[in-house]
Amino acid sequence: GLLHLATSIKKFKRTYSDLILIDAGDLLQGSPISFFNHRFFHQYNQNLFLEYFNTFSYDAVTVGNHDFILNPEFEASYLKMSKFPWLAANIVRHNKQIFTPYVVLSRNGLKVALIGFTTPGIPLWMGGTQLNSATVEPLISSARKWMGYLLKNEKPDVVIGIFHVGTNQFRNINEAKIKRIPKTDNLIEVLQNIEGFDIAISGHDHRLHPFRSGDEVRYIHKTPVISAGYHGKSIQLLKISLENRKNSWKLTNVHTTLAKASQDKKLDSEYLKLLNSNYLDYIDQTLPWRINPVKKAQAEMCFNILNGLANRTKISDGSLLPNIKISSLQNRFRNQMKRSDLFRIV
Repeated sequence: GLLHLATSIKKFKRTYSDLILIDAGDLLQGSPISFFNHRFFHQYNQNLFLEYFNTFSYDAVTVGNHDFILNPEFEASYLKMSKFPWLAANIVRHNKQIFTPYVVLSRNGLKVALIGFTTPGIPLWMGGTQLNSATVEPLISSARKWMGYLLKNEKPDVVIGIFHVGTNQFRNINEAKIKRIPKTDNLIEVLQNIEGFDIAISGHDHRLHPFRSGDEVRYIHKTPVISAGYHGKSIQLLKISLENRKNSWKLTNVHTTLAKASQDKKLDSEYLKLLNSNYLDYIDQTLPWRINPVKKAQAEMCFNILNGLANRTKISDGSLLPNIKISSLQNRFRNQMKRSDLFRIV
């Protein structure tokens, strides 16, 4: 999680004055605090996660499907609370951009453009109310349009694409065909067809690459592609080398350092200081469920539903948990479960 990456982020920012801090999206769902934020937002008018995230001064974040799906609150409120730009060049409504397509930064006298794109698979997971007439344009045509605009009007020295798009071209392919939408994870096709991306940051498909610090960076066509995994488990530090050739800067080397999330228990006390009593009462609430041992396959099928029920309804009965965990859970949950226990056992 972000708290356990904070030490590395702060260290990198102190060490490198020219650091660019970015994220490929899916910030706002999946943790206890994100459930609380969204469920009780109108009651408390507060997003505890965004308040903490803002303190790191990110340069840009690409909109992920697990961010956009929080509409209408995401567009109406969370964007205004964010002290960083949300990028998504390929999301439009009535032919107008909803989000910032790109930003241009200055680093060491160079113009660095950050341009964001999100997965066209969003209509697979969002309903009409959430989309509110928004359209996610195909990646290749959108990337071609915006790359042309960027190079002509901004003339950047370096272009970094931040994609909430993966490289598994077969993921959700049948669902996309049925829904008649573009491929959901076709970053490979984009980089094979569109020139101009000096670096691509990839998200959405939960892949981690390089796997270790100093490992060779993978290239798609001519572009190095970096993926930082999922669930805030790690952050990738990129050190890039550039060479000026005929009045044009060319990337000559990319070195990565993988910093994994710390598991220092001492961080727990720091975390508690950031939280208000309303949230602490929420995650400490007892749930009316009992633990029953079942096969792992059954547990995996229902666990997301169970978690959703715990955060949407007042009373829900029954629970299925992986039997591999039962031995460690029996003493802890001899009586009843608390809401926070759902996140400890995942």
